[in-house]
Amino acid sequence: MKKWRLFAIGGGRERIATVEALVDFCAREASLVAQKTIVDYCHMKTRLPLNELTREKAFADAFDAARKSAYAAVLADLVAVLETHLRRAAGTRSPELPRALAALYARCLARFEESGVEADVGAFERRLGQLQLAAPKSSAELALTSGNAVFDLLPIHPRLRTHDREPVVEGVRFLFMSRCQRLGERLDAGALLAALLAEREAAAPRPA
Repeated sequence: MKKWRLFAIGGGRERIATVEALVDFCAREASLVAQKTIVDYCHMKTRLPLNELTREKAFADAFDAARKSAYAAVLADLVAVLETHLRRAAGTRSPELPRALAALYARCLARFEESGVEADVGAFERRLGQLQLAAPKSSAELALTSGNAVFDLLPIHPRLRTHDREPVVEGVRFLFMSRCQRLGERLDAGALLAALLAEREAAAPRPA
């Protein structure tokens, strides 16, 4: 596993055709959206750089908890977008996607050894199953979930951010949609679908 670090950005432009490459992409991009939003907001409200803010232990603890939980929320929406990309390619096997992608979600959460976020894989699998009951949602629609979650997690007293929900949510959505555009441009849906379903089959319990 990789050590948690601020703004895990970078990566190339090659096609995402393996599960490992997909884990790298989703972990990196979800980390960027979640952490950049929180850091930028804290700087805007306090006019202080992060290294000064985190000298106070209470703020440092709140900031660390916020970025970890925000990462999990953004990651969940990003994997939900991935489901919409893969659903058509999966065809009659699309009901298998929720379990396969819930396992992927857990792997991405575990990517950073310091993230400390427990994956409720069952709840996330059920969410994906519910999404499959309707037409695919856009990345802008899906990001409303994580956008509101990130706002609620901000390590600034609620009294000081009373009127800030809308700009924060819209900021998350803007960043999120740019990451989803990259996902769409680089995704090899056929190869990834085959790899994800093969992993799911390999992990399934064998009959006695």
